[in-house]
Amino acid sequence: MEDPGKPGFSYLNMRLNKPSTLKRTVLLSIFAGFGMIAIGFAFINARYTSYITEPEIGIQQSEAATPSPTQKPTQMNVSKNDFPVRIEIPKLKVKAAIQQRGLNAKGEMATPTNFKDVAWYKLGTVPGNVGSAVMAGHLDNAIALSGVFKNLSQLRAGDEIYIHMNSGKKLKFVVDAKETYTYNNAPANTIFNRKDKRRLNLITCEGKWIKDKKTYSHRLVVYAVMDS
Repeated sequence: MEDPGKPGFSYLNMRLNKPSTLKRTVLLSIFAGFGMIAIGFAFINARYTSYITEPEIGIQQSEAATPSPTQKPTQMNVSKNDFPVRIEIPKLKVKAAIQQRGLNAKGEMATPTNFKDVAWYKLGTVPGNVGSAVMAGHLDNAIALSGVFKNLSQLRAGDEIYIHMNSGKKLKFVVDAKETYTYNNAPANTIFNRKDKRRLNLITCEGKWIKDKKTYSHRLVVYAVMDS
């Protein structure tokens, strides 16, 4: 017979079973907490969608896209109907889809509609032809998620970039220069209009976030030339 003054099995079992209700309450609280966190991230993502989809490149292309009368006609080495579909940068472990983009409402090069793809300026040079093919990618989504060109600044002269075309062609470009400009003072002619070689120019943001402009303070441009 159990001594009523000592905690027997039934008493211990009761003591052990009591927290079950508390456990359920704690678990429900934890799940509810995760739900609130998920909602919070969804809100943040929605709040910063404009930063993701349309930060300003700050480079006017309406004039830059039109060759001057003194420039030589573009030599076609890739069909004018062909277009880039994927970009590969081995050093950065980047493999991304390429969107075709034109101008935004401000007459600037439109950016990718998400922070994982790259945008090709479709009103300019087709990659592989003589001229400047221009592509842009986001640095990040203005909060914590890295963009496709987060590490673009790590590229150095001699690094390789590959462009996969819709026709199945794979074009190799080699980095030959890298420059940083203020967001509203990037040289459009240098970026879009050089017709001396088969060029590929990659643009992304750099510097500090300017809240009222919803953009970064600088633009990084990596210049590459097709490997013949």
